[in-house]
Amino acid sequence: MSKNNSDILNEEWNKISEEIRFKIEKQILNNFDNEKDVDGKPFHPLAGITKQKRRERNTWPGKILNETGNLRSGLKVSYIPATKEWKVQSDADYARELNYGRPDMTARKFLEIPRNWAGGRDYQQAFNKFARNLFKRIGKKLEKDIFDI
Repeated sequence: MSKNNSDILNEEWNKISEEIRFKIEKQILNNFDNEKDVDGKPFHPLAGITKQKRRERNTWPGKILNETGNLRSGLKVSYIPATKEWKVQSDADYARELNYGRPDMTARKFLEIPRNWAGGRDYQQAFNKFARNLFKRIGKKLEKDIFDI
């Protein structure tokens, strides 16, 4: 049975969106490991009291946002079809607080899509790949349908 254009479109979108999700997640985790925010700027250093608490727990020196590993391992990127947006989430309850900060703590942005993905160059390259693949699969059929009208 031959696939219709809608099936082919969905297949190609699913492939490219998984590739985009993987690449965004990889960049976010790389930034996280290198103690940089979504814009590539270094995280604000830990406060003295936080360093002292970590020394007492024998977890200093260590990564700014990676004392236990739970925050990093809980990071997930997903596509929300209803809003047509990419979203970064974390399983850790305290992730939003760390991302947005509090009066006594500087924000360290990591729960956001990096700028080069949010409509930027990398996203455009991925979308162009999607368009090329889609055209390869249904272009001839569309061309025939258009000119046979």
